[in-house]
Amino acid sequence: MAFWQLLTLTQLLSSFLISALASEGFICPANCTCLPIQQHILCPNASLTSIPSEMSNSTLELYLQYNNFPALSASFFPDLPKLSGLYLSNCNISSIGTGAFENLQTLKYLHLDNNLLRDLQSSAFQNLSSLLYLHLENNMLKSLNPGVFSALKHLTALYLSHNLLTELSEGALSGMSQLRWLYLSNNQISNISSKAFLDFTSLRKLSLDYNNLASVPLAIRSIVSLQVLNLSGNPIQKLTSVSFGRKLRFLEQLFLDQLALQKITPLAFYWLRRLKILSLKNNHLEHSHLVVSRLSQVCFWRVNLWRCDCNLIWLYTWLQIRKTQKEHSQVKCSALMHSKDSCSQCGVTKANLPTFWLGSHPANLQRCTWKPLRH
Repeated sequence: MAFWQLLTLTQLLSSFLISALASEGFICPANCTCLPIQQHILCPNASLTSIPSEMSNSTLELYLQYNNFPALSASFFPDLPKLSGLYLSNCNISSIGTGAFENLQTLKYLHLDNNLLRDLQSSAFQNLSSLLYLHLENNMLKSLNPGVFSALKHLTALYLSHNLLTELSEGALSGMSQLRWLYLSNNQISNISSKAFLDFTSLRKLSLDYNNLASVPLAIRSIVSLQVLNLSGNPIQKLTSVSFGRKLRFLEQLFLDQLALQKITPLAFYWLRRLKILSLKNNHLEHSHLVVSRLSQVCFWRVNLWRCDCNLIWLYTWLQIRKTQKEHSQVKCSALMHSKDSCSQCGVTKANLPTFWLGSHPANLQRCTWKPLRH
């Protein structure tokens, strides 16, 4: 027992000595909390209007949220050659001058979200070639100047959601060949240049949900590496065989919820050969005849009031093959077509009438239900 007690005491003394040695050489600014071992400085909500001048140059992460820095001018930050994370959320930042980050060349994580940025100079992020994650969500950006991100050669994720962007011009997103995740949801984007995404050779996820796009942007067809695409909440009413082109061969997840969709042509998703998840919730679809045999995992049909006639037999067949009760329960009929002879025209009898076709009216089982639509 004495041995283990001695070992524990030795470990505690070692930790204390390491902490003491680290603290001895680590400069901590006034009104801040410091973690010397982790090399972190925490100054949130410290009423700062400028960056503390005395700061250890071995700092790895600097937390400055909820302070007041309206303008980030040239050399705004001291020389911090090892800094990897900088957190500037909610700091009333309205402008970023050329060279503001020139002393932070090892920076990998930059949080500028929840500020007052309306515009970004083309040179705002120069000297940040090591940056991996850039957070600009919840600002007031109305446009992006060409080449504004071109210095960010290794950027992996760009967050631009909840701004006031109305378009993406050619060159606005150029230079980010390593980008994997791009978030542009909840803007006001109605126009995207056909060449806006040409540099995206590694992009995996694109979120354009809740914008003002009236059709699937032509630029999306060039993102061959894309795996996840979210277009929900846009005023897109129709999808055709050319909407997604033929090059999205790696797309696995497609979200098309709440689009006001009224029509999908049969081959709309034909070229999306690896598609596994197709979400069509909360649209205005009554009928459609899709080629969906390649959908291998999940398909959501909830809250579309389908017109249950012969043109929807393909959906019943697909659900039967999958034998998933959950998806059966999601299919609801808005109206049932009635004709004395229509059941035989669909190849359906009362014996094999799909139960979900009945909606909330079991009495319909006693009637021939389908009437073929004219093509």
